[in-house]
Amino acid sequence: MGTIPELAGLLPEDVKGEDILIYNFNKLTSLYYSYIEKLSTLTDERRSEINERLSGVFNYSSYRPKIRGFLCNPDNGFEIHNCVYCDIHHFHTYKKNGKLCIDFHADHVLDEGKCPLVGLSIHNFVPSCAICNEGGNKGTKTLGRSKRETLKISPKSRQNRFESDVDFFFTPSCEDIKDLRMFRGNEGWEIDFNYSVAEYGRTIELFSLRERYNAEKGRMGEFIFRRRNNPDTKIRNDAQALKVLFEKRVEELFEFERNKMDHAPMEKCRRELIKQVYGSLPGGVPD
Repeated sequence: MGTIPELAGLLPEDVKGEDILIYNFNKLTSLYYSYIEKLSTLTDERRSEINERLSGVFNYSSYRPKIRGFLCNPDNGFEIHNCVYCDIHHFHTYKKNGKLCIDFHADHVLDEGKCPLVGLSIHNFVPSCAICNEGGNKGTKTLGRSKRETLKISPKSRQNRFESDVDFFFTPSCEDIKDLRMFRGNEGWEIDFNYSVAEYGRTIELFSLRERYNAEKGRMGEFIFRRRNNPDTKIRNDAQALKVLFEKRVEELFEFERNKMDHAPMEKCRRELIKQVYGSLPGGVPD
């Protein structure tokens, strides 16, 4: 860093490369935008030269197998089940040469191309599906156009409240939403999002969530239809006949947190659509 005068003062004098690898996401975001600001006044040629020099040190391609192995190792306490951006795709696990593998993309939340310093930082990685990570959606784009926006909508940030502050709802084409015949197909209704924070709209657009969830309407409609045919009384009777707990039968019917190793995708969507139609979830299941 001392040989690149344009980056003077970017990092504390006593910082080591390994320190940056474990920076929390807030510190990483500050570093990322400070770096971009310092390089913004330089020529394209000089900016490319600096990025290339630092990319030789923080080289993700060289360390990709080790990083993926670290993230896949269950002993590290990571719970990788579904894509953190869309929650549509479930990651399957398998063993190869005796080692656990998971079929996910390790996506950089903060683009390593614009700031190579964050290219190997563990808190800059999230498990993403191929669709969310492709160029047509996120690709190398940064979540947010400023530090404030990025901290608001990144899944790595403690300020992100997407899970609690964004609700799924549908707009049917008929007045009585309990006429569930239309839910057996894709016609006559649309899945949409309700939110008050503008930045969450950017997330929805960036990952094409509106279009992709509507492609799953038939699947979501089946759960709504299933709820009509399984009121609490029937679920309770079936549970007794099967000799399982009521809560277990609900999990089986609606795929609500079936077990710790099998987080069914799109659970938030199913829960909120069922609640919209019936006013509540099956008895005993918390919101």
